[in-house]
Amino acid sequence: VLKGFCSHWDVDSVSFYSAIEAKKWLEDSDNDTSQLDFLLLDYCMPDMNGLSLLKQVKPYLPNKCKNVLISSITFNQDNAEQVEREFDKVIQKPVIGKLLYKDLVNLTDVDDIQATTQKIETNQQTDNEKQISVLVVEDNQINFMVVEQFLQMQGFQVVWASDGEKALIEFERQPFSLILMDCMMPIMDGYKTTQKIRELEEKQNLNPTPIVALTADITSENKQKCLDAGMNEYITKPFNFEELSDVLKQLI
Repeated sequence: VLKGFCSHWDVDSVSFYSAIEAKKWLEDSDNDTSQLDFLLLDYCMPDMNGLSLLKQVKPYLPNKCKNVLISSITFNQDNAEQVEREFDKVIQKPVIGKLLYKDLVNLTDVDDIQATTQKIETNQQTDNEKQISVLVVEDNQINFMVVEQFLQMQGFQVVWASDGEKALIEFERQPFSLILMDCMMPIMDGYKTTQKIRELEEKQNLNPTPIVALTADITSENKQKCLDAGMNEYITKPFNFEELSDVLKQLI
């Protein structure tokens, strides 16, 4: 995911699947580490945690390099003090692309901020010219932001509706190439919302919009319930982006 963000921002990056791989690369004198601006480390890794890794590789990092820790856990007081001393920024998972970008810009030297921002904004303007609209119907804002960042990285324009009634308003306001529909929501669930969308399409003689269920219920009974409501496919939670990518290619 982090490599995908860097690619979207047109930022050069090197990524590794383990702490040992990263340590070997940084210690190798054949690799030019002088141009490193940021080091992003996951805290929970099988062979070594992010804090231990940073302590071992710090001698190989340039002084300008900002060290960022990404973690899903809350540290006790002793560990929190160590982390605060060693890292310039700590980011909690899930990592939201646009928030990560703001954090990195804030860590960047003032002279570099304007050039970096202009470069990214130019890339975003180019992406906007070719965007396809996707309506995401999801009552959990964090879940929405995770999906949103993935879709935006693929060049899609994303519209959010936090419940079924808002989804119907958005659907009548503009056409969408795809709808991602959470099944369990307050006010109006995804099944009922999908049925109403299909009724509107039939009444207005519109081509059916592909609707993909977002659900944590992977039973065959729920899958059939989604299809009976008028959905075309379903994706399980927590999100598998490879699965979502395959569905996008299939339906758009």
